[in-house]
Amino acid sequence: MRSKWLLYALLVAGCLLLLTGCGNGTRVESDGDAFYRGTDDTGAEVVVAEKPHRIVSLGRGMDEILLGIAPPEQIAGLTSTVDDPGISCMTEEARAVSVKLKDRSPERVAALDPDLVLAIDGTPKELVDSLRDLGIPVFVSRTPNNLDDIFARIETVGCLIGQEENAAALIAEKRTLLADVERRVGDIPEEERPIVVAFAFSGVFGRKDGLFDDMCRRASLRNGVAMAGLTATTAVSMEQVVALNPDVFLLPTWS
Repeated sequence: MRSKWLLYALLVAGCLLLLTGCGNGTRVESDGDAFYRGTDDTGAEVVVAEKPHRIVSLGRGMDEILLGIAPPEQIAGLTSTVDDPGISCMTEEARAVSVKLKDRSPERVAALDPDLVLAIDGTPKELVDSLRDLGIPVFVSRTPNNLDDIFARIETVGCLIGQEENAAALIAEKRTLLADVERRVGDIPEEERPIVVAFAFSGVFGRKDGLFDDMCRRASLRNGVAMAGLTATTAVSMEQVVALNPDVFLLPTWS
């Protein structure tokens, strides 16, 4: 039975991980002259004059948030990878949006006549600056450090695009899933919790106090590489991974 809920916990964590590309939310300020006024995760001011109706996403995490809370007619473009079932959990919903951007040049994005662009911290700064120079509002999100950061980002995107109720419903749905996992596996003693080691194509990932580490804690799992000392500045060797004797390896399959 425990193995069943281990699998369930991993699946829930995996679905939430697909919503990354987000960060801490900012408070909306209303001044009568703008629909939204605030700052993004880089500290840049973002002013949206009216409720946006032609939103372009430049990050898969933003794709999936948009598809979860916005009607298709409010979305002008998504990234090309949102159609790939190997890394996207919203492929069915994405069919309703016709434009999927492979070419993310300023000219191609601007040609969609967006009234809001949602970017992530991996978006080239030159692209963000070029779009802003054209007068297009761009909100840049940083990678979240924990699940609460993800929920805060969903809330902020809801405010940005005028879909607060849908954002609140999505957050409530995901919190219910997490509560169910914690109810079923939360009483497993620390020393009995399975050790999980996750890999990206570049090697192990899941630094201490990062997003994946938080997911493991919520699912009553032990993040092996955090146990071995992986941080933003400290690497972990394969010998250290082997010494952990992990119960589960999470391996990438997407190419």
